Amino acid sequence: SVHGRKHVVFLSEGFDNQLMLGSQDDAEILEMNEASAKGQYWKVDSDARYGNTRLATDVEKMIEELRRADCIVQAVDPGGLRAFGGGNGIKPGSGQDSLFVMADGTGGELYRNYNDLSVAMSDVLKRTSVTYVLTYQPEGVKHDGTYRKLRVELKNARGMQVVYRPGYYAPKEYKDQTPLEKML
Repeated sequence: SVHGRKHVVFLSEGFDNQLMLGSQDDAEILEMNEASAKGQYWKVDSDARYGNTRLATDVEKMIEELRRADCIVQAVDPGGLRAFGGGNGIKPGSGQDSLFVMADGTGGELYRNYNDLSVAMSDVLKRTSVTYVLTYQPEGVKHDGTYRKLRVELKNARGMQVVYRPGYYAPKEYKDQTPLEKML
């Protein structure tokens, strides 16, 4: 409920992509598809095949709350040192998809494989330092707190990149706000 854009720099290698997306191993997918075609459904683990729906739902709810709070996640993967054979049994970049989902869902970016955090933070600051603010006032919009998607495009955007929030929540009527929201 605190007004204004907030940035969260999330330093993490993410979590295993298979948890959200399911198996990426072609042989394992083929084996589960064959079992399914033969009617051997007990051999198909739906979480392993398609990802954990409960986790995906929880991540989507988290992204929804971050959007509602006007919070952008800048995800920094500090896995650069181990990306080239760290020997710890973790595949390089195995959590980057989960980081991308969080960053992209809030209008942020994923910074991959950094082993020097000062360079990573410099890149984050550089990407967020030059900002042009574009505002608009929609007419006839109900103040019901619902989410509204936004889309911004540039004509003749030679070498420029547009970064914008994916949407906003229409404000609630004052009478419908909680006491804390009214105070803030």
